[in-house]
Amino acid sequence: MAVREKKKSSIVLRRWNFQIFGWIAFPAFWLVGLRVGVDDGSVFSFLAVSLLLGGCALVFWILFFHSKVIVTPKGVIIFDLLVRHDIPWEEVKSIGSDGRFTVKTSSGEEIGSIQYGGALLGELTGYPSHRKAIRLSREMLEKSSAAPSSPSDGVPPEKLSTGKLHIPFKSALLLILAFVLFVSLIHVSTNGF
Repeated sequence: MAVREKKKSSIVLRRWNFQIFGWIAFPAFWLVGLRVGVDDGSVFSFLAVSLLLGGCALVFWILFFHSKVIVTPKGVIIFDLLVRHDIPWEEVKSIGSDGRFTVKTSSGEEIGSIQYGGALLGELTGYPSHRKAIRLSREMLEKSSAAPSSPSDGVPPEKLSTGKLHIPFKSALLLILAFVLFVSLIHVSTNGF
C-alpha cells in the first residue's frame, strides 16, 4: 500500500498491489495505440479507434490511479470510480469489518473503497494490505474523538455529503487528448499526412 503524506495532517492511502496492476494494464492501451498509429487506414477509423482506446485507458486510470482514500483530521474522503464520499468523523461509527476497509456510518450505511474491496485471496489471507489503512484511519478517528467536539466548518452533519458524483473532467480530457496526440504523432511519422 502506498501511503503518501498530504499536508502534514492528511494521509493519502492507495494499495500498492492495485497500483502495480494499473502500471501493467495501463501501458497496454498505449501499445495498442502505437499499433493503431502505425496502421495505414482512413483518418476517420484511425481517430475512432484512438478515441475508443483513449476512453479505455481513461477507465483504467480512474480505476487504478484516481481512486484513493484520504484520512484527514475532519474525516475520511473516499474517491471511487465516479463517486466521492466525504464522511466526517462525527458520523463514523466504526472502521473496518472482517479485516476489510469499510467505514460504517451512524446511519448504518457501510461505505468501502474500490481499492480496498473484497477478494478471494484477501478472504484467505485476512486482508494484510488493508490492515495499515484500517490502523491509520482508526488512529485518526481516536485523535478526533479525543479533541474537543466542534461542528465541521459550521455545517450540521446531516447536511454533509456522503456520496456525490465526482468526475475528474480536466484530468480525463488531458489523458484522452494526450493519447490521441501520441497515436496521431505515430501515425503521421509512419504514414505521412
